[in-house]
Amino acid sequence: EILTSSHICCTSSSASFSSPKFTMGDHSIPRMTLIVVSTVAFIVCVAFNALAGPGSGPFKNTTSAISNDYNTEITPSGWTFSIWGVIYTWLSLMIIYILTTTCRRVMIAAVIFLALIAFTNYLTIFLSCHGLKEYGAWLNKYHKVDLWCIRILVQNGIATYATWTTIATLLNFTIVLSYNAGMSKSDAATVSLSILLGEVIAWFIVENFVFEKHLRYILTVYPVVIVALSGNMTKNFNAANPSRNAVLLGLACALFAIRLMLVIWRHIKRPLYRGINAEEVMSPMEIAKQQMKIFS
Repeated sequence: EILTSSHICCTSSSASFSSPKFTMGDHSIPRMTLIVVSTVAFIVCVAFNALAGPGSGPFKNTTSAISNDYNTEITPSGWTFSIWGVIYTWLSLMIIYILTTTCRRVMIAAVIFLALIAFTNYLTIFLSCHGLKEYGAWLNKYHKVDLWCIRILVQNGIATYATWTTIATLLNFTIVLSYNAGMSKSDAATVSLSILLGEVIAWFIVENFVFEKHLRYILTVYPVVIVALSGNMTKNFNAANPSRNAVLLGLACALFAIRLMLVIWRHIKRPLYRGINAEEVMSPMEIAKQQMKIFS
C-alpha cells in the first residue's frame, strides 16, 4: 500500500476572488513529512512492481509465470494487466498535483483531505469525500480548478486503484480456494464472481442512492471491472456455453451506462452547492476554528 497525504493549497490573484487571503508561512512539518513519505513510498512501490514483472532483483519468478502456474477460470488475459500502467500513471499525476500544492503562494490552512492509503483505499476515498463535504462549497466558489483536480486526479485515481486491487484480491482468493482448499476451479471462480457481483451491486446502490452527493463524480469503478471481465472473456469464453462471466460483464456495462446517465442528469438538473449563499460560504480557516470550538 502506498501512504499518501495531500496538503491541499489554493492559489489565486486578488482579482479572482474577494475572500480573505491565507498567506502561507512555514509549511506544516507533519503534513510535509507525509507528502515526502508518500512520494518516496510510491516510487519504491513502482520500482518493486517493475522488478516483479520480469522476475528481476529479489523476485525469482515472473508474474506471468505465477499466473500460469496458478491458473483459474477467472484469470484474465495477459493484456488486461496493462491496466497497471493506467493506475500508476493516474497515481503519478495525483502525486504531482499534491506536490504542486506545496509550492503555492496562497494556501488553505485546513486540510481538504488527509488519507493514508495504508488504511485501505476505501478509507482514503471516504476521507476525501468527507473533505469535499466540508470544504467543497468554498472550493467551488473560489478554486473550482482545485475542486475538479481532487475529483478527477485524487478520487477517481484512488477508485481505479481500489477497484483493481479488489479484483486482484478476489483472483488470489480463487487461487487459494482452488489450490489450497481443494475446491474445483469452477466452484472457486463462482464464489469469487459472486462476491464481485455483490460488491458491484452494493456500490451501485451506495453511490446512487445513499451517498450520491459525496460520490457523484467517481466514475472509474465500472470501467476497471469491465476491463477485468473483458480480459477474462477473451481468455476463457466458450461461445457454445456462455459463462457467468459474460452475464456479469453485461451487468457491469449496463450499470455503467445507467450511472453515466444519472450523473449527467444530476449534474445538469441538481448541481451541487446550488442555493448556497455566497456570503454564507465559510472559509477553511473559519470551519477549522468552528471545529476546534466543538472539541475544546
